Amino acid sequence: MILLAASTCFGSTITINSAPYGNYIGPYTATVDGIPNILVFCLDENKSTNIGQQYNGSYVPITTQQEQESAFLVAGALFAGGAQEDRSLAIWFIMGTLEPSLTPMTDAANQFVVDAENAFTNHTIPSYVLENERIFVPNDNTVQRFMTDPVPEPLTIWICATGLMFLGLFKRRKLVKV
Repeated sequence: MILLAASTCFGSTITINSAPYGNYIGPYTATVDGIPNILVFCLDENKSTNIGQQYNGSYVPITTQQEQESAFLVAGALFAGGAQEDRSLAIWFIMGTLEPSLTPMTDAANQFVVDAENAFTNHTIPSYVLENERIFVPNDNTVQRFMTDPVPEPLTIWICATGLMFLGLFKRRKLVKV
């Protein structure tokens, strides 16, 4: 997970690689700043993005109530895995970008909205979610914004742990031979 040290990070790119669950159902796989296979959620149902096209933009931190509630739902979706149509609907509703005449809300989506509002009101959104999720804002305002967590933490931890283990074994063997 990448923490934002400044309020905005310029010069970033995102390419949506696939929509494994359908065009309107998150999460999507993307290449984010050169890192492939990152799961992202779109925040704007009323804007489009083309699969395979790279978009330039910047990252902004999560600040508003709507963004915090959406981050809560994105984190839950990434934890749950699989298709997240109802969470996508709830995110679009919360962000004010859902076109109700085109995409009606479901009962499950309404419950996600209530859950997110309660999490915000009761201050139960984990701080790591608010500190690590971020919003990609494209330079072209006709393109969707995406919420992402661009560095795959489990893989990073595994790589570091494996490297430290091998360094420890190497150092130990060197000490034993002396």
